[in-house]
Amino acid sequence: MKSLPIVELRTQEKDGRLMVWDRLRKKWLVLTPEEHVRQCLVAFLVDAKGIPGGLISQEKGLKYDRRSKRYDLVVYDRLGAPVLACECKAPYVPLDRQAALQLAVYNRKLLAPYMLWTNGQRLAYYFLHPEHGLREMDELPPWNELAGE
Repeated sequence: MKSLPIVELRTQEKDGRLMVWDRLRKKWLVLTPEEHVRQCLVAFLVDAKGIPGGLISQEKGLKYDRRSKRYDLVVYDRLGAPVLACECKAPYVPLDRQAALQLAVYNRKLLAPYMLWTNGQRLAYYFLHPEHGLREMDELPPWNELAGE
C-alpha cells in the first residue's frame, strides 16, 4: 500500500496554535491533521510529480445539486480544464466508501479524468476511463501525460 511521503513543513506557533505556511496560497494556516495531509500532498505533487504550483487550486467551492461543496485540491491543465481531483482526509479517517463517494460527487461536477485520495497513510490513484469506467492505477502519470502535453 502506498503512503504519502512526509515532508518537513514550515511551521510556527501563534496565539497558542500551531500554524503551517501554505506555499501556494502564501499564508499561514492552522495546522490541523487534514491540513498537514493537504500540505504534504501539495509538496508531493509539485516536488515529486513536477506539477506547476500555479495550476493547483485548494479548497474552492462548487455547486452540486443546489448544495455548496468544497473540494480539497484540483489540478488544472494550462487551458484551465480540471485534470486531477484530490480528496484529503486526516490520518485517523478511513478511506472508505463514504470518502470515495465524496470524491465522486465533486468529480461529477469537475469531470477530471484522474482522481486521488489520501489520508497520508494511504494514497490511491484512479483514472476515469471513457469506456471502462473507474480504474485504480499503481502510480500517478507524469505531469505531461496528466495535462495532455
